[in-house]
Amino acid sequence: MRNANRKLFALGAMLGGTGLSIALASVPHHPTFNEETAISQALSEIHIQKEHAPNFDGDIQRLSNLEVRYHDRLRKPMQRVSKQSYQPSSRVKVNSKTYRP
Repeated sequence: MRNANRKLFALGAMLGGTGLSIALASVPHHPTFNEETAISQALSEIHIQKEHAPNFDGDIQRLSNLEVRYHDRLRKPMQRVSKQSYQPSSRVKVNSKTYRP
């Protein structure tokens, strides 16, 4: 019985030592500065210049002008689709019952 306990203890010690060495190998030993370090620090330490001041009125006006341009391009297809009459499918399944419109 003592021999079996020694073998189990040796096996546990070897597995524990292997697991500990793998866990310690994944941790960096020297402190390095990278993007993740900057993210984890206080955001007040990161200084970024603004590209320009936001101009919502100008952006809305620009989008309105684009909308008019695309509306002109889509006018004929929209009229063609709107002239087609709606034809429901011949059968509709609702709650496993079949209805005919």
